Amino acid sequence: MVLLPLIEGLLEFPIETNQCISPISQLLTALRFYATGSHLDSIADYMGMHSTTAVRIIPKVSRAIASLYTRFIKLPVTEQESSRAMRNFYDIARFPHVIGAIDCTHVKIVSPGIIYF
Repeated sequence: MVLLPLIEGLLEFPIETNQCISPISQLLTALRFYATGSHLDSIADYMGMHSTTAVRIIPKVSRAIASLYTRFIKLPVTEQESSRAMRNFYDIARFPHVIGAIDCTHVKIVSPGIIYF
């Protein structure tokens, strides 16, 4: 319910024709897809819509959520901020050369081959 008001304007249709899918239904459809990783046919059936509708909704909601990245994702900008972040991560957990973490989830990141000290 926190997310809906932030993206609702991006999900609304300018005019209500052809039984538009409400923003809350679009968000719930996408969240169901993200949570289950199920086939779109199953998601569409569960949500009571045609599978082609679900195919259009998932990317639309994904783009709307992704557009909020500057509000929720903050990384160091200056060299001083990066150095401070690296020092803090090292002091806390002995992780060298780390400037940020996402949701405590391990994500494989392929090194570009550059090592910063």
